[in-house]
Amino acid sequence: MKRYTELTEDEAFKNVVASLKAKHGDNAVLSSKKDFEDHRKREAAKPKLKPKPQKPLTPAQKAQREVDIRKPRRGESD
Repeated sequence: MKRYTELTEDEAFKNVVASLKAKHGDNAVLSSKKDFEDHRKREAAKPKLKPKPQKPLTPAQKAQREVDIRKPRRGESD
């Protein structure tokens, strides 16, 4: 049989979890191993963002890059 304090702490935990779930939604509170596994599956199912391809430099940007390599602009540090 559980001691009185353990029973009270367990009931308090359940009360807090229930109030958080009521306030923020059922999926917002992860309180059990099953909740964590479900969250991991939902996150894995989300599409991953793909980086946008880099635009090629214009001739003016290429020339400025060469100048910056030789002599950095004022205020820029290495």
